[in-house]
Amino acid sequence: MIVCIEGCIGVGKTSLTKKLSGELDGHGIYEEFENNPFLKDFYNNPDLFAFHVQTTFLCLQSKQFLKAAALEKEKIVFADFHPIKSKIFSDIVIKNETEYVIIQKIYDRLFAALGEKVLIVYLKGSPKGVLKKIKKRNDVFTAEIPRNYIENIINTYNLYFDQYDYPLITIDTDELDFVQNNDDWLFVKKQITDRLNEMDL
Repeated sequence: MIVCIEGCIGVGKTSLTKKLSGELDGHGIYEEFENNPFLKDFYNNPDLFAFHVQTTFLCLQSKQFLKAAALEKEKIVFADFHPIKSKIFSDIVIKNETEYVIIQKIYDRLFAALGEKVLIVYLKGSPKGVLKKIKKRNDVFTAEIPRNYIENIINTYNLYFDQYDYPLITIDTDELDFVQNNDDWLFVKKQITDRLNEMDL
């Protein structure tokens, strides 16, 4: 089984993936965003580099999910992303209709069969809560992201997951600190393990 942690930039996906894979004896798979050569250019000029950055992410995600598919034969895999994020971000940043259609076709060809094979944990957050967490990260790529962009990301995520028909847990993170607060961590872990037990894993 593969469990994917999803949500807006800065909401805590990687931190939760590390904790889950460590405490539940699973494999951790992490998005290789640092291997996307267009990311910095995208933040400087989104319109020009949106298509480049999203197609590159789909290629990187495909490689990681091939790895995850092999590892899940041994034990549960926790990933700090789901490829659906490329569809979500394409809705936001791809302005050219032809490029948008190409992105959707690439996603469908690579990942349409995931469906019930993957449990998504959606870490939901408000713009205020997400921006607060981003500031704590001191990340050169995300430090200057404007509030309206964060709002757009969150709204698009919410729309996608409101209509998502496959295994999904939604956790509101605004009042949670599962990294520093053990009670919060136990609360989050229980929600995930309970759902996995329901799925007979």
